[in-house]
Amino acid sequence: MTLERPIAWSPILKSNGTLLMSVWVNKTQKLNPSAYLFLLSDRVQNLIDRSPDPTVACQRLSEMLQEAGLQNGPLTVKDPEDGAMTLVNNSRVLNRLYLHGLPTSFKDLQPTDTLLALAELKADRAEPEERLESWASALAAMP
Repeated sequence: MTLERPIAWSPILKSNGTLLMSVWVNKTQKLNPSAYLFLLSDRVQNLIDRSPDPTVACQRLSEMLQEAGLQNGPLTVKDPEDGAMTLVNNSRVLNRLYLHGLPTSFKDLQPTDTLLALAELKADRAEPEERLESWASALAAMP
């Protein structure tokens, strides 16, 4: 059995789109907005986990989302792994992603390896805490 190598992909390739929306995906994976949001939350959770203090990083993400009106109140962080769930269960975040150009239908989208997305995801590895703040700032900005 051969394992498929994930590819770097973004559903949009403009302005802050690749910073905001790049994810690792299997080339043959069937996507829809919900599945995509889980992939994006995995990316954000990885940024939290790789930060020097994941609890502080998760709290900072929560503060930034709250300041942008994308979260009702502060997230009570019992476990830094709660950070990504702020995205998955948050219709305000999904709506903001739509405003930034996330397609509402993935029917005709076929993930392909994208150099711009790869550059974004590699940068995540180098400076996870800074990248988490950059990601949250890009999300918070109105398009």
